[in-house]
Amino acid sequence: MTDTLIPSIAGLIISGLFWTLVVRKSRLSLAGGLLLTVLPVIAGNLYWFYACKPERDARKQEQQALAEMASLPGYRILKVQEPGLWRMLQPAFLRSVREGNSVPVALGQLRGMLVDVINQRIGRASDDAVIHYVSMSVDEMKTLDNLSSDACFRFLYPQVEGGVNLMQLLPPALNTEDAQAMEALLLTSQGPDKPLNKTLATETLKEVVSTLYPRWGDQLRQLNEPGDTSSNHQALCHMTIDFYQTILSLPPVQSVNLLRMMVLSAE
Repeated sequence: MTDTLIPSIAGLIISGLFWTLVVRKSRLSLAGGLLLTVLPVIAGNLYWFYACKPERDARKQEQQALAEMASLPGYRILKVQEPGLWRMLQPAFLRSVREGNSVPVALGQLRGMLVDVINQRIGRASDDAVIHYVSMSVDEMKTLDNLSSDACFRFLYPQVEGGVNLMQLLPPALNTEDAQAMEALLLTSQGPDKPLNKTLATETLKEVVSTLYPRWGDQLRQLNEPGDTSSNHQALCHMTIDFYQTILSLPPVQSVNLLRMMVLSAE
């Protein structure tokens, strides 16, 4: 209310005083003076409403959206630890906001840009943070699979059929856990890469395969070649969930070591 009323009143008073003086010192009619008083006010308001105010409101909305993004778990740490990535995220985020998306939906569209840094941090983070993050990811797979096998498949293999916006598909509680798990991963991964035991990783993988083979047989090969899989996305999703759950059921010294080795091999 204040933004629209004050400019009008101020313009009317100033213009009215000016043209009152003109009317008194010239032959200009009162009607002409009133017209010359009103027209600038109308023009000024049109300029304000259709040029200045929309642009100012848009900038204000973008600043508020960026401030909200910078205050959220995960992103508040990312801004400090990864300034280069943060600068890359902002234009994509603001573009989505300008398209009319809410802050959560706009954030959901950024997930693909975080993959590399998340994978790097798995190699450096604490065992507890890695287990928490992967466990949370398995919960996300299960939830997506309950929605549709296609959504689960796209989450697992975005390079094949494009990813999904988790903010749109997952319940708020799980999205909150996702952000908290990412923040824990970032906070505990500021040092060098953790040492890897490649021999133990190989032995652990064999143990996992031995456990899974009676259930899945030769289908396990599809985990290494998602681009060449059959159209049975549901089976692949279930097999992937089974795979990670089997890893997580092992002692941390084995499970985390294997998870770090898998990320290193995928780079």
